[in-house]
Amino acid sequence: MTRYPVRLWPVLLVALTCAQPLWAEGRRAVVIGNSAYPGAPLENPDRDARLMAQTLDELGFDVSLFLDVSSAQMPLLLDRVQEKLADAEVAVVYYAGHGLQFRDENLLLPVDTDFTSVAGIAGAGLPLSRMLGAATAGGGGVRLVILDACRNALAASAPEGELKSGFSFVEAPRGEVLIAFSTGAGEVAFDSAGGVNSPYTTALANALQQSGADLYDVFRSVRRAVRSGTGGQQIPWITGSIESSVVLRPALTRAAPVPADAAAGAVVRTQGGAVLTLDGVLWDYLQGSVNPDDFRRFAEVFPDSPHAPEARDRQGQTLARADAQSVSRDGVRLSPQEIVTEMGAASPDPGETGRASVLIDQSGSYVMRDSFRTWPLQLPATKAGLAASATDCDEEAADPVDPDKLSPGVSDANLNIRRALRACAFALAADPQNPRLLFQFGRVLDVARRHDWANAWYEAAIEGGYSAAMVNRGFNARMGRGGARDPDLSFALYTRAAQGGNLRGRTNLGNAFLLGEGVEKNPEEGVLWLRLAASMGWPHAVNALGDAYMNGTGVTATPEEAVALYRSAAEMGQTTAMANLGRAYLAGRGVAADAAQGLAWLDRARGMGNGFAPVYAGRFYLEGGGGIAADPPRARQLFEDATRRGNAIGYLELAEGHRKGAFGAPPDLEAALRNALFAEAGRVKQAAPLVEELAATLPADRVAAIRAEVKTFLDQNGL
Repeated sequence: MTRYPVRLWPVLLVALTCAQPLWAEGRRAVVIGNSAYPGAPLENPDRDARLMAQTLDELGFDVSLFLDVSSAQMPLLLDRVQEKLADAEVAVVYYAGHGLQFRDENLLLPVDTDFTSVAGIAGAGLPLSRMLGAATAGGGGVRLVILDACRNALAASAPEGELKSGFSFVEAPRGEVLIAFSTGAGEVAFDSAGGVNSPYTTALANALQQSGADLYDVFRSVRRAVRSGTGGQQIPWITGSIESSVVLRPALTRAAPVPADAAAGAVVRTQGGAVLTLDGVLWDYLQGSVNPDDFRRFAEVFPDSPHAPEARDRQGQTLARADAQSVSRDGVRLSPQEIVTEMGAASPDPGETGRASVLIDQSGSYVMRDSFRTWPLQLPATKAGLAASATDCDEEAADPVDPDKLSPGVSDANLNIRRALRACAFALAADPQNPRLLFQFGRVLDVARRHDWANAWYEAAIEGGYSAAMVNRGFNARMGRGGARDPDLSFALYTRAAQGGNLRGRTNLGNAFLLGEGVEKNPEEGVLWLRLAASMGWPHAVNALGDAYMNGTGVTATPEEAVALYRSAAEMGQTTAMANLGRAYLAGRGVAADAAQGLAWLDRARGMGNGFAPVYAGRFYLEGGGGIAADPPRARQLFEDATRRGNAIGYLELAEGHRKGAFGAPPDLEAALRNALFAEAGRVKQAAPLVEELAATLPADRVAAIRAEVKTFLDQNGL
């Protein structure tokens, strides 16, 4: 597998002037990545900035990339931002690096910041307000200011209130401006969650690959992905508003004639009848590339593609040299040192970051032991071993829960669409009937939210008997992703996967019988399939079987057996089982009541990203018990934590608590209505009557204002 070296350049400017789409004149971007802080170095901003520069360039932006900016160079950088973006129709400023608050003012920190004193930090930091002013000085067009900052808490010895981690809320300045924050106000963002880029920049680069998505779609996708990838510990948000509809990657509707000599797997059809070719889909994503090697390899792998002539023409393109003349022409001479003359790789070798092995990301519902999820950076050259079968596609796009995977896999949230799409397309071209590669190429398209295209490749993999494709295609049919909801198709595919021994398929089939989805409800049959999957050690099935014994669904209710099953699944890393076990201890169901033990299990589940655990813990703290005092403010914090993890029930609990004044403060009906509206948006059953009740108790103008506020937030951020 190809590995790329890390090159940490001590300089600042890259001019990207290779073949640009026609709209480049109206799209401009300044990308800044500060990593080399002597007192508090960061691992990823250099790579994040390179990835973002590549991504924006492929979307037709004229991009300037600045790396490791010093305090002396900050004024020059501001001049460059103002000059470059002045007349752009769509302009982007992206910053990755340290950032914090000094006396409630947001600061971007240059790499030579003195972190040993408050005065050093305050004196070196660039106020965010000045960057916003420079970015919006032109007055017209759409402006995006993206801040993947707040990476670490710094200067803990600062006087109370002077220096704070994270950024404070800031209103967007005049015009159509969005300010995107990688995490919530006053919170610290992850520099890495196990990948070579930060969770936020990975999610943003992926969201920008979505065709036909407007800016709000993009940032809603980012919010979902970062929340999932960090277990709810980091929640992005945006402020400001844009009235124009801005789509950065046009909708793709590829259709092509079927080549007479096309190999199976190289051509598929969507449910709507569109013909997709492997080279055509790859070209849709590749054609804006700034990397000549992309076109060289495309022309070599697809010599007969209708796009091959253009690829051959473009494989000789070179990235513009940022020599003294171009630096002068750009209006800023930022460094007398070496100037970057190429973008460098956006996917460096993790081994050069100090890790001895790859560690796949885990959060949310299932957390594997580290010994299961480590992987050598270099596979041994064993005859008939993994190295002989595994490809770059396996490394970039394997599903962690695919029983036929050839690498540990990567979650949806941290899959790099740009790298994975290339790796899987080229691997599939070499082995076009390989069902594992067909599945993984489909999975990349699924993560890119081209569900209709993904389904077509899943179906090609299903023809080869690949069970993971049956499960994913069945899930898409159940949810209506890439077509109309089709529970009958979903049930049929789960059945086929289950009969082939796929443990996810058996669990999903069991749940289909329990719920009556695509089949007549039959709890006894559902429990049988759960037992089969649980007997093979699949923790999700073990937990679901525990629910059946706790609730008496398809079996005689036996809380003691339910607790034993929850404990077994919890010890395997299933976080919902941890939450269920904690709940059982709190209630004394199937086990002797033990509030301390119950809270410990809930806290463990919450720490691993589970969204139910904080709801159960919050309900306990409203009343207390078992020798532990009630703590209403703690309950409120836990319900808020649940909403961060995507559990809309937390909003309902907040609404009820504010309505009753249960959080140690008087009733707050406006806060109650606000949270009830969020719960309603999350389809919580009890929310609609509560919204109606609260709306009747408040003045009509306040109800209208709160509804508008919630709608704006949902439009911009989603739940």
